[in-house]
Amino acid sequence: VIREFKGMVRDMHRAGLRVILDVVYNHTWPPEGSGSAFWQTVPFYYFRTNLMGDVLNESGVGNAMHDERPMVSKFVRDSLLYWLQEYRIDGFRFDLLGMHAPASVRDWSDALQRKRPDVLLYGEPWTGGGPTRFPFGAQRGMHMAAFNDRFRGLFRGDLDGETPGFLTGRDVDLASFRRAVTGTTGPDGEVSSPIETVNYVSAHDNLTLRDRLARSLPNDPALLNSSVRLAHAMVLLSQGVPFLEGGAEIGRTKGGNRNSYNAGDSVNQYDWQRAVQFSDEMEYVRGVIALRRSHPVFRLRTTEDIQRRVRVDKTGPSQFMVSLSGRGIPGAMSEYLVMVNGSLESKPAPPTQGGGWQVLADA
Repeated sequence: VIREFKGMVRDMHRAGLRVILDVVYNHTWPPEGSGSAFWQTVPFYYFRTNLMGDVLNESGVGNAMHDERPMVSKFVRDSLLYWLQEYRIDGFRFDLLGMHAPASVRDWSDALQRKRPDVLLYGEPWTGGGPTRFPFGAQRGMHMAAFNDRFRGLFRGDLDGETPGFLTGRDVDLASFRRAVTGTTGPDGEVSSPIETVNYVSAHDNLTLRDRLARSLPNDPALLNSSVRLAHAMVLLSQGVPFLEGGAEIGRTKGGNRNSYNAGDSVNQYDWQRAVQFSDEMEYVRGVIALRRSHPVFRLRTTEDIQRRVRVDKTGPSQFMVSLSGRGIPGAMSEYLVMVNGSLESKPAPPTQGGGWQVLADA
């Protein structure tokens, strides 16, 4: 298994892919007894407990690692470095990052950066029900990114209900839209760089993108397909780190299952036949990815550059125009316009000044 895993990473690197490992240090099972290596090493040490010695269920699945303790933090740090050096992993996605202490996260990040400056680190800034020690904003200046649930909520609406978001017709205010698409959370200073925010509207948890959007839209397949396209465009053309749910571009569905961890392959696997049915959406997403990769103005690296180059205007209910200046950027055009319509009706685009415009993406 070790040899096969190393071979997989090697071949992915040869194919031009980086490999990110999902790490779930915050909880293990079982936390106690003969089946727990941690408990067998030092009872009551590796997990958070109350004054009576009962293991605390801060993760929602029975326990929580006590990473404030030196040897617990050292275990995580040594493990991460081992994966980085021995297996050539390119980065880590931390499950329930919000459970960990900021001092621990900074220690792990610093250690990994010393070995590999381009390591990619990000995680979920929430918990499974316990206290949040590492909320969104704690990652500031740590070379660590966090899932931006404010971006998600603005566009998606609520996680699994029917409350609409911008993608399903809800009008939003200019300030909230500007914060989302510029990769920052405004003047409160929670993000010091666009590489600290992971922009997304869906992931493996909760309803898939298509299942969720269908709950807030009329029964109109064309409208639903358009909303899926808009979702991908907003993630890919906003400043920050774009994150896409696997299979969303080919109509992935879990049949309305919002918590499919135990549902098996019949629910969770990709249905590749749907790629034929949703080939137009797949090609659209492929094109927007290519657009982002080809034009560096969509991948600005500093908040200062974003503030200088990006302007956001509201042109009508559920309509916005994002203006981006590419002047002075090698390989970029002088000016870009992203016109966005989140309403459920077709609307004319705002007029542009002068001629010479080229359409890079539409519909």
